[in-house]
This record gives sequence, structure tokens and C-alpha cells, in this order.
Amino acid sequence: MSNQTTNSSEEIDLFYLFSLVGNFFKKCFIAAYRFIIFLLKNWIILLALIIVGVLAGYFSQNDTENPKEANALIRINFDTVGYVYNTIDLLNDKIINRDSVFLKEANLWKNGPLLKDVKIEPVISFKDIASIYGRDNATLKALFENYEYENGNTINSTFKIDFKYHSIEMVLAPNATPKSVDYFIEYLNTNDLLGSLKNKSIGNIEERISTNEETIKQINNILNNYNTGEIGIRTNQITLDKDLTGLVRTKMDLQREIEEFSEDLILSKGVSVLINKSSLIEATPSKLSNKMIVYPILLIFLFLLFALLVRAFNYARKLAQNEDAEKQSRQSI
Repeated sequence: MSNQTTNSSEEIDLFYLFSLVGNFFKKCFIAAYRFIIFLLKNWIILLALIIVGVLAGYFSQNDTENPKEANALIRINFDTVGYVYNTIDLLNDKIINRDSVFLKEANLWKNGPLLKDVKIEPVISFKDIASIYGRDNATLKALFENYEYENGNTINSTFKIDFKYHSIEMVLAPNATPKSVDYFIEYLNTNDLLGSLKNKSIGNIEERISTNEETIKQINNILNNYNTGEIGIRTNQITLDKDLTGLVRTKMDLQREIEEFSEDLILSKGVSVLINKSSLIEATPSKLSNKMIVYPILLIFLFLLFALLVRAFNYARKLAQNEDAEKQSRQSI
């Protein structure tokens, strides 16, 4: 008997639940129907709002200049990658806070910030990584396994201090000029401490080149003296392969170092050296910022909101009238 009662109560609960769901969908269909009827009745107003919004967005958008974009490739010298990245973070903070004093000192302010946003990331070079850590280095393998995707880090952030070349994406104000990019590079290099570091590093590079050249001269003298003391070319070659191979290899390594140091010397005019930059181009506005789309949607939304408020007001007035009628009927009784 109890089982039958339990089963019947469960059937009643399920029936009640299904009826609630059915009523909910029924009300949704009715509301959708009424909304469609409302749109059909007011299609002329809606069409007029769309036309007005498109025209207003068109003329307003023509009077508004879009921001500009530029890309640049820089070389960061003297192991100062961390400093440059922190300097760019500081600059972005100053831009967000519209620090006119700071930006004017950097020539990056003219009726507002000339830079809107700066992003920097290293240009990945597996050759450079391998030259630093070695191709079969266990440390390199561990870094790839543990840091490539851990905590959202990528290989860029893990090895960024090991790269010399970095790409920069800049969003600039509409009144920015190519000179603004040059001022940005100057800003990265305006530091007395880093200026001293640059001069010292350049001095070390020049000294290394001079030392290598002197060593090569000494090696050449040894080889020349050795060659003049031998009789046959074949004997020279055999003896040279056995006894002076390491000396020749050292000479080649020194020559290779001189080439690398000479390249560093050419590209070490500053902490950050601009390798190339793109021309300024107008940023393509997103669909959400397209006023010819935003204005009509906004006008239609305001119209629907107004209609909803009118409907709510009329409903509230009807409730008030019914309540007043009930009060009068009770007083008459």
C-alpha cells in the first residue's frame, strides 16, 4: 500500500514538473509572438532608426581619425633585455595614466599620448639558444620540458633574455609621425648608467678585436717560420697536419671572433638599436568600433527600452486603477 502511495506521489511530482516546463515554454512562445508582432507593427519606425543611425555613423566616422600602427625590429645589446622590457612596461603605465610630464620629456606627447600601446617579444632563434646551452645540454632539455607551457609561459618569455633581436608592435595616435618611432627608440636609450655600460662594453669589444689581431699576427709568424724551415710541400703538409693543426684551428676561431665582434661593434651604437621599421598605417577599426553599425543598434535598443518602459507604466497604471476601484467598492458596501 505504501509503495503504491509513493509511486503515485512520484507520478504527481513528475506531472507537476512537466506542466511547469510546458507552461514556461508556452509563455516563451507567446512572448516571442508578441515581440514579433510589435516589430511588424513598428517596422517603419525601426527602418527610420536604422537609416538615421547609419547616416549619423557615416558622417561621424568620417570626422574621426583612426589610430596608426607600426612594427619595428630592434637589437638589444649589453645583456640589457630585462631593462628594456621593464622600461616598456613603465612606458605603457605612463600612457594609461596619461602622465603628460613624463611623456613630454620623451617627446611622446602632443595634445595627448603619441603612443597608445607598445608590445615587445623576442625573435626566436633556436640557433642562438643552442649556441648558449649546447645542442645536447640537459639543462636546455629541462627548460623546454618544464617551462614551455607551465603557468601560461611560452618559449618567448622563458628565453627572452637570451635573444638579441626583438619585434615591437606599436599603436600610435592619429597625429603621430614616423619621428614618434625614433623618439621611442631614443627613450629606450636615455639612461646615464646604461650609457656608461655601453662605453665600457664597446671598449672591451675593441680590445678583444685588437688582441685577436695581434694573436693572429703571432700565429702567422710561427707558420711562416715553420714553412721556411721545411724542404718539401708534402713534408710540410704531413708535419703540419700532425703538429700545427690546433694552431691553425685557433687562428680560424680568432678570425671568426673578429667578424662577430666587428658586427657587434657596428650594431652597438646604443642599448637598443633600430634595425628596421615599417611605415605608419591606419589601424583597421573593428566591427564593434564601426559607428555605422553601433549607432543603429543603439537607437533600436533605446526604442525597445522606451517601449518596454511605456508598457510597464501602462501595466502599473492599470494595477493602480484596479486597486482604486476595489477601494471604492469596499467603501460603498
